[in-house]
Amino acid sequence: TSPALRRSVPVLVVGAGAAGLAVATAFARKGMDVELVDEGYEVGGSLRALPPGVRQKFAALESAFQEVRSRINVRPGTLAAAIFPLASNEESHGASPRTVLLVDAHARESHAELVTPDVLVLATGAHDAMPAFPGNDVPGVLPLRAAGILVAHGVLAGRRPLFLLPSAEHASAAAAKELASATGGTLVLGEVERVHGSARVRGVSVRTNGVIAKHDCDALVVSAEASPAYELALQCGAKASHEARGFVVQTDASFSVAPQVFAVGTLAGSKHDPVEYVRAAAKVVRAAGA
Repeated sequence: TSPALRRSVPVLVVGAGAAGLAVATAFARKGMDVELVDEGYEVGGSLRALPPGVRQKFAALESAFQEVRSRINVRPGTLAAAIFPLASNEESHGASPRTVLLVDAHARESHAELVTPDVLVLATGAHDAMPAFPGNDVPGVLPLRAAGILVAHGVLAGRRPLFLLPSAEHASAAAAKELASATGGTLVLGEVERVHGSARVRGVSVRTNGVIAKHDCDALVVSAEASPAYELALQCGAKASHEARGFVVQTDASFSVAPQVFAVGTLAGSKHDPVEYVRAAAKVVRAAGA
């Protein structure tokens, strides 16, 4: 086994979703050397799951990133596996408190890297969540983001999908409506009472305003609150507060969680909004002294 490669970088951004793209762009515009890593095959994060009409809101943010992309070391397929030390001041075998373990997320055999950035920005986003209801593990039940990615690649979740929203005001309502329209699916408001079927979805009973109705479908797409991916932030000493959607990382006004370590995006409870992401990026750059 080869020893891990050790190196330093001025700015390391973990997560290439909308928040990560905004931060990487802001640092690059200041002339900083930026490395942007993401475990996915391509950048964009949850933007890749948005239907065209909704993704258009992020067009300016994505365009700004493309303008400076050649000045950013973009590394898709790279997993930030850990940050050392795992606790505040415990022995870390010579690693800096901001040393990040990077590995190839998709190769069978790969060399690990220990990267020490002057500035570390965590934009790790959120995990898809699935509410607890009878039949939530039946094949054909999937979260909205997964359905969006399938559709973007020309794959339908089903021939008669049912898209479920908890309310018309839900944050993902626009995306759910557009995807339902594009796939010939049915959009229903309410909460799942139970899924019918075992080998695959054959129907769904939905409770709406206290009334239960059964809907025939062969796939169920659920719009649920995503759970922040807080694990790496805690390894930096960040604090998290528990909410209904999961643990949200707490930051100060400049999105700092430790000296020269920042957490942005849905990880820190921000709305999935391009204007908010750009404003957060500007605050991070100022706080980092760039």
